[in-house]
Amino acid sequence: MKLLMKKLLAKLHSPLFRYSGYFKELRNAVNYNAKEQIMEDAMEYVVASELDGDYMEFGTYRGKSFVAAYHLAKMRKLDKMHFWAFDSFEGLPKLTGVDADGFQHFKGGQYECSVGDFKAIMRDKLVDLKDYTIVKGFFDKSLKDMFTLRLVEGRKAAVILMDADLYESTVPALDFITPLVQDGTVLIFDDWYSFRADPNRGERQAFKEWLAKNKNITVTQFRKYGWQHNSFILHVK
Repeated sequence: MKLLMKKLLAKLHSPLFRYSGYFKELRNAVNYNAKEQIMEDAMEYVVASELDGDYMEFGTYRGKSFVAAYHLAKMRKLDKMHFWAFDSFEGLPKLTGVDADGFQHFKGGQYECSVGDFKAIMRDKLVDLKDYTIVKGFFDKSLKDMFTLRLVEGRKAAVILMDADLYESTVPALDFITPLVQDGTVLIFDDWYSFRADPNRGERQAFKEWLAKNKNITVTQFRKYGWQHNSFILHVK
């Protein structure tokens, strides 16, 4: 079964198949979920905009979005794109601050998946180990670590999935990507309407504060899918 899947994915990734009528028929037959659909649109935009850069995902859990991004990029021959998996791999931290009170979507320890399990899933889903890098740790520490900062030095992001869920996790993630974004970077928020869409909690509050302190960055609304996803194209002066 794995060999058959590998052959099918290789065919899907080939330019000849991509532009054939068979690919169009297959694509139309696929029932993408909301996150996969927004990811496909992001990769199409990257190709059309001739945007070089990496894919970065903050909050990977069991890698469903990561796998989708990888294969959707490979189908479009984005072979220079490197993939970054940022996660505590211990689940969410304890809820504090603005997210601690009121209606909750999340709890501490939720979405735990070990590094070993994540790598096993990637192997099973035919994501090549050489194409991605794992950065383990809670964002308030791992994203400030000098080793992590040196890893990404000089790189640029083409597509970013912000699936950090919480305000306290999103703030350091946004600070981390500030020198990595470029004019045209796609920034996708997975939990934009969590906390009953309260604009003063979660990812929305963190994004609002980030834009306020980075006046050189403005945004254009991109795609909305499902009840929870929103995305923007960033403009950097």
